[in-house]
Amino acid sequence: MSIKGKNSKLKFYWDYFVIAGIFLILHLFMQTDYWDDIVTCSALAKNNFDLIRYMDNVYHSWSSRILVQAVGIIIGYFPNILWKIMDVLFVLLLYHSINKIICFYTPLSNKESAKKYSLFLALSFLCFPYCLMASAGWITTTTVYTWCFALSFYGISFLLSASKGNKLSFCNYLFFGLALLYAANFDIMSIVLLLIWIVLFLMSAKNKSFYILYVEGLFAILLNLILFLACPGNMNRMKYDGIYHGTSDFVELTFLGHLRVGINSTFYHFVSIPNTALFLCCLVLVFCTLAKTKNTFIRLLSFIPFAIDLFWTGYMFVFYTLKNRQLTYIYPDDDFIVGSQPEQYCAMFSATIMILVILYLMAYLTDFSKLSLQLIWILVLFGLLPQIAVGFTTTASASVIRTSSFFYFALILCCGILVRSCHLLKNRLCFILLSITGSAGAIVSLLQTIRHIMVYG
Repeated sequence: MSIKGKNSKLKFYWDYFVIAGIFLILHLFMQTDYWDDIVTCSALAKNNFDLIRYMDNVYHSWSSRILVQAVGIIIGYFPNILWKIMDVLFVLLLYHSINKIICFYTPLSNKESAKKYSLFLALSFLCFPYCLMASAGWITTTTVYTWCFALSFYGISFLLSASKGNKLSFCNYLFFGLALLYAANFDIMSIVLLLIWIVLFLMSAKNKSFYILYVEGLFAILLNLILFLACPGNMNRMKYDGIYHGTSDFVELTFLGHLRVGINSTFYHFVSIPNTALFLCCLVLVFCTLAKTKNTFIRLLSFIPFAIDLFWTGYMFVFYTLKNRQLTYIYPDDDFIVGSQPEQYCAMFSATIMILVILYLMAYLTDFSKLSLQLIWILVLFGLLPQIAVGFTTTASASVIRTSSFFYFALILCCGILVRSCHLLKNRLCFILLSITGSAGAIVSLLQTIRHIMVYG
């Protein structure tokens, strides 16, 4: 290959180099000596390097995530430079896999559009506040969330690619199986992946490579799901978290109360802190609708999610941020620690209306086609299901912040697919406004991560 050809290829992947550079710099200053990382980094030595005994103890007393936690304590034993390098690579794999899924559903033909799209996707990806991956300590959280997200999306993208009839090597099958085995060891991910696997089987083209990968992935998912359902440690952890986090009264919640906790905890997260991910998605919906149709009703409908987001962000800023009120996520139906009952149910109603309108608009903008169903499963199965499920566990107060990552990445996927399918970036004004919004979101998220590193490490 000529030097000119190599330079051209490097320019095409500029977004990967930018993301790698940003995360390398951030990781240089990350510390792994606080919170759960203290336990993770010392566990292997404390158990006399008996990994089997450690995994057996975890399974019977704490969690079914034996593979994930085993990897965590092995990585934690070595100097943290090993984790830093591996985590940056997993971040790049996550970005690459998201890109591949979006490109599979909405291929582009114009190189100029591809460059604009790369900028938009990179900014959307950087809108994710990576400090969420430190909520239990950097190593402890990333080995569960970042790495499982990356390998899940890798598995999905690889299965979609196989549906095109691409020939695969033995190494491809091996890496795919190992990736799914690890990703599905994250309990809630195993449930999400099983549902996604069912949808992909119904909606994808079939061939020999697809069937082999599908069965291989299904075996890994079901194996982890059985492990999860049979694990005695999960119930022990629920009881422990109920006592430790003061959520033992969770059993008093009605079904509607559990739904409220799951929905509101996520909704409040996206409107109570400087957060542009949801705002960017709402803006994309407005622009796509204005570009797609002249129907007045549909155009007005597209402003509803945007208006709800603006109203509640302003409300939370005035009545919580300025008044220095702390938001509490766990509360029985008859004892609201934070906010009145009307506020809580208004928030739940607003969030429900917002999601229903977003789902309808996504289907409308993609002409109620097969692509519409793909967008719906991404948002509902991957984005919303884990958030609602958290409301039914006593670990909600501990898990809700990092579990919101599911919704973040669902929004990134949906935004990327909509922008490409509607050819939105061909409009110069839309491209400029989305670039400004995405840049602002990326800066805010990076500042949040930098602040976390400065305070905790």
